[in-house]
Amino acid sequence: MASPTKAPALTNEQRRAALDKAMRIRTARHSFLSDISHSKISVPEAMGRIDGDDIVGRTRVSAFIKAVPNFGIAKTKRVMENLGIPANRRLRGLGCRQREALTKALSNEH
Repeated sequence: MASPTKAPALTNEQRRAALDKAMRIRTARHSFLSDISHSKISVPEAMGRIDGDDIVGRTRVSAFIKAVPNFGIAKTKRVMENLGIPANRRLRGLGCRQREALTKALSNEH
């Protein structure tokens, strides 16, 4: 049986820098999802940012769908099941056909 992997020992400065970076990423992702929920960014515009923006690309598909106005947990689950998207998939992990289908599904409901 393999032993569990230990996290590398970090200095206090390295740990602080990592925490600061994580906080900036969470804040940027929250801002992106908030812009989606307040219709400041359209679904097609957001989908166009997937490959060029790490924050968008690393966002979970489920969080993205839930941020779209009029989509809650039930609709999000139904859309993901209908399109065959696994629950833990991130936007950058979608194929081109899944991206097109997701854009169409969210735009039709919206």
